[in-house]
Amino acid sequence: MGPGIWLQPNGNGGGNHLFSCALSPQSIFQATLLAEFAAAAVLPFAFAFTARVCRHGDKRNIAGLAASYALLLLTHLPLAVIGSIALGVYALLCLGKENRTRTLGRLALSAGIGLAASASYWMTMLAELNWIRADNINPDPSVDYRKNFVLSTFSPDYLNVWWMNIILLAMVAMFWPALLLLFKKADPAWQLQLANRRPLKALAGLLLFTLFMATPLSQPVWKLVHPLQQTQFPWRWLAITSIVCSLVLAMAVPLWTRFAKGPKRPLFVIALGTIVMSFAFSMFHIVREATWLSPAEFEQTLSEIPGSAGVTQWLPVWVHEPLPTMTARVDAPNRVSSIKTRQPQQRVFHVEAGQATEARVQTFFYPHWKATAAGRNLDTHPDQNGSLMVTLPSEAVDVNLEFREPNRSLCGRLIAAWLGIDRWAFVQTKEAPLIALTSGLPSLRYSMKEWLKRFGPGLCRGGGRRRCRVAGDHSGCA
Repeated sequence: MGPGIWLQPNGNGGGNHLFSCALSPQSIFQATLLAEFAAAAVLPFAFAFTARVCRHGDKRNIAGLAASYALLLLTHLPLAVIGSIALGVYALLCLGKENRTRTLGRLALSAGIGLAASASYWMTMLAELNWIRADNINPDPSVDYRKNFVLSTFSPDYLNVWWMNIILLAMVAMFWPALLLLFKKADPAWQLQLANRRPLKALAGLLLFTLFMATPLSQPVWKLVHPLQQTQFPWRWLAITSIVCSLVLAMAVPLWTRFAKGPKRPLFVIALGTIVMSFAFSMFHIVREATWLSPAEFEQTLSEIPGSAGVTQWLPVWVHEPLPTMTARVDAPNRVSSIKTRQPQQRVFHVEAGQATEARVQTFFYPHWKATAAGRNLDTHPDQNGSLMVTLPSEAVDVNLEFREPNRSLCGRLIAAWLGIDRWAFVQTKEAPLIALTSGLPSLRYSMKEWLKRFGPGLCRGGGRRRCRVAGDHSGCA
């Protein structure tokens, strides 16, 4: 649906929407191998609403951009970083010469609402980012961004780049027919139908930018932007490249339909052949090389996953190899222990009386684990391998080990819930955002009043299509 909605403002028919939707699963299939499919599915909606806000920033499009941007931040962090940069570039390409300041204000408002709506995630992520190993301990050369640019090498020894070169070749085979849209001499009669070429130029500019960022030519940019380096793989930009290519190819369908009925039919047959070859490569690679599991094998695999070794980059920084191996849930030397409750965020175990000691729990240490016994707080710390250690008193106790999220997590959830209600009120009523729910907050209402003075009348009642009640004071219209 996303590519179809994105394509709609560019003046194409419904059949072309379906064509772009059919191309999308094929064009981003490489992203599913890295669990990026959800974020790649959200991205077209974010781009579509960005284009609509730039053309006419009504409240529904502002809310749509905010919602899609929030979903992007909540789905996949590397693609959220890449998508944020791409959205900024695309917004600049879509800006018209008139009302630029007002349009930038609307885009900033959408981004701000999206950030607030996803605050429950990124506030925790930023605060605890240094607690995760990532690639800071025992770096893996295979995930170094400098070794993962497309076309940087053609050697199969670098499997990631070698495979992405093949993906890029398959994309070129499928999408080269869309290049004819850039040449007015291809079919002057049809080109006259593209009265407004700004959407096409914006897509072409975004396409060139994504290709640039995926190749070694963009190394100076990567060296300057540290969050971009943490996405590890420059070829992640191909996810956006392929989505944009599907849109441009869908826009070229009417032109190639004319070719199929005219003297340029042989060129049409060649283009159709390369597209079929690209489809065949994708389908056969996915189906024929897949590892199929019977229901019994699948159930056995699921049962073996809990407790198995995971990705070391996701471990806490205080975990060191060799990873600790424990056969018991709780190991308390010279003490008898038993498990009473074990939940994802709570463990309760009983320890008989004995010598004061420390119990090792079959859980990695994390600062948010809090241990209590009979109303007393017990000390927790990691051992040399990162296991959670709990200091035990000499008497028999029931130890309640609970994962307590900090206040910032609750604050983020409250902000997200408040913005969700306010965004609904923004869409359902004729009021400007935040005004209805901030009438009791004079300072915030005053700042919003000043904001409306600067960026109105696009956000006043009537969407700027009527005169304001008071010249230069759009707060009265809200």
